[in-house]
Amino acid sequence: MIKLLVDSTCDFPERFLKEHRIDWLPLRVRLEDKEYADKEEIEVQEVYDAMKQGVMPQTSQPLPGDIIKKLEACGENKDDVIYISFSGKMSGTYQTVHILMEEMSTRYPECRFTAVDSKSGSICIGFMAMEATRLRDEGATYDEILARIRFLADHAEHIFTLTDLNWLVKGGRISKAEGILGNMLNIKPLIHVNDGFIEVYEKVRGQKKLLTKLVDTVEERISDYKQQTIGLVHAEETELLHTIREMLKERLGDVQFVETGIGSVLSAHLGLSGIGICFFNKY
Repeated sequence: MIKLLVDSTCDFPERFLKEHRIDWLPLRVRLEDKEYADKEEIEVQEVYDAMKQGVMPQTSQPLPGDIIKKLEACGENKDDVIYISFSGKMSGTYQTVHILMEEMSTRYPECRFTAVDSKSGSICIGFMAMEATRLRDEGATYDEILARIRFLADHAEHIFTLTDLNWLVKGGRISKAEGILGNMLNIKPLIHVNDGFIEVYEKVRGQKKLLTKLVDTVEERISDYKQQTIGLVHAEETELLHTIREMLKERLGDVQFVETGIGSVLSAHLGLSGIGICFFNKY
């Protein structure tokens, strides 16, 4: 059997993961002096609540013991394993799992263990896992599934807009002066994941221009692959979510959406304001 693993940065409905026998590795979330297994010992709403009180979450890789336990269970069950990781340039989790998988390959030579860098995170990983389960259930080979996941990783788009710059200042992604000036002048960033890194790629003044530019960017990058499901991730910006959804429908036609809350790890990077849009630029 082909076993699929993701990690807790995968912002996808837990019900889907359980239905399709997808297991996950919990990253660690530290709030002040206490550490938790993400999505197992702490819920994302608890992280949101702490952030509203000014607490800066810290995140780290899954514990090696947790990884080994999951991989050993797969080996004992004689599963071939594919792990879809959070961007290897934003977390060391990919490299750690890759090294541990090499060790497992010697202990369980009849099994295959492969880590694939999603070069992104959040709902993009969920879409990759969804495609992998479809192929697996249709009888695709291990190598065919790997090739498809790697293709999707190379063509994933992950774009964010933020309405509050304060968290980017706290996280050191922009300077305090840039944050103060941006808030005063109503200048907001457009952010994307570029080759695995989170980057500010443009700054726009005024929310109307910001949203127009955001939708322009999606339309440009989605190219002729408009018949796909688009992922929308957010914390608590429900009104902004509705506005962006309607603008995308008007621009792209009758597209489908999957909507989910942004997880603890990306929240720690970006804060609670704004919306993320995830899609692929090529079929």
